[in-house]
Amino acid sequence: MNVCILAWKTYPYYVGGIEIHTYELAKHLAMKGANVILVTSKPKHSVIDKHIIDSELDQLMENNIKIYTVSTWDVPKIKVAWDGVLFTRRILSLKEENIDIIHLQSCNLTAPSAILLKKIKNIPLIMTTHGSELREKSNFVNEMYKKITLSNVNALIAVSNYQKTIIKENYPYLLDKTIVIPNGVNLPNSKKKKQSKSDKYVVTFIGRLVPIKGPEIFIKMAEIILKYRNDVEFYVIGDGPNRKAIEHYVKERGLTNVIFWGYRTGKEKEELLERTDILVSPLLSGITLLEGMAHGIACVVGNINWAPEVIVDGVNGLLSNPNPAELAEKVISLLDSDKYRNKIGLNALKTIREKYTWEKIAENTLNLYKSLL
Repeated sequence: MNVCILAWKTYPYYVGGIEIHTYELAKHLAMKGANVILVTSKPKHSVIDKHIIDSELDQLMENNIKIYTVSTWDVPKIKVAWDGVLFTRRILSLKEENIDIIHLQSCNLTAPSAILLKKIKNIPLIMTTHGSELREKSNFVNEMYKKITLSNVNALIAVSNYQKTIIKENYPYLLDKTIVIPNGVNLPNSKKKKQSKSDKYVVTFIGRLVPIKGPEIFIKMAEIILKYRNDVEFYVIGDGPNRKAIEHYVKERGLTNVIFWGYRTGKEKEELLERTDILVSPLLSGITLLEGMAHGIACVVGNINWAPEVIVDGVNGLLSNPNPAELAEKVISLLDSDKYRNKIGLNALKTIREKYTWEKIAENTLNLYKSLL
């Protein structure tokens, strides 16, 4: 089967949930025998070191994935429209490629090129919606754009049942075309837990330092916990526009047990997860929650969005209202009992193995492709 995946941004050039999803799906589809063509952007700047980019691209190449890149612009006022033109031009160069199915990642300016390829090849078009683009109705022009795109889709993948509910509310005519295939995660290579360098418990937050992820809630939770015990370190892994303000708050409050690691990926991120005893996601958790569970970490998660689909409260994780006091209470209950915390972590790992490995996600996606051909 020959699959063309279109993604406006793709790991390793950018790192976020959608980008990692695209990268891992392409890799695992190829591992299962699909011939994958990946069309993605290649911006002139990158937040990733060049050697990491080269390493990840080598892995894609080793799996016989063809990569066609588009060198996008960074001029804000014309970027979106011009990127759409560049992707369309790139798609026209694929006319001779043997393609059976098109998979569009998110409803963005790559959509016109996906629709064009569908018309040229007369083949099915699938779109994965990752949430934000269909969650809220926008202005008339954007809504028309989305409707045109969605009317050309043969199947729509939602990454959670929560997201499918949003589709039902905003675009009910798409419900018959919608199938839920969740995000996935890789199981870590190391099975041994590393100790924190200070022999303290480690409670970790991973994510962009923006309000929608709740890093400020995490810090206030840490402040509450540190009033009762000093045998805990709090790791903040990630970067973003709110970092300076959060660091200033931590310094002003004298929270010396809070450590900022900045943005980390690859082995560095794995090593920090291996030291982590409890992972806390106050608000939108994304793939981070699955990563923590894959490491056998007990996770405390805000009881919002899709978290209740993954977490059975008190069994494979803890659900909490996303406020500092309740999160602190849940974390302390896990710190107080190694037996309870380890049991939650083992059940979390079991959940990942049964439902959320990239191998299973790729298999479910291939089955969808086959049903449309």
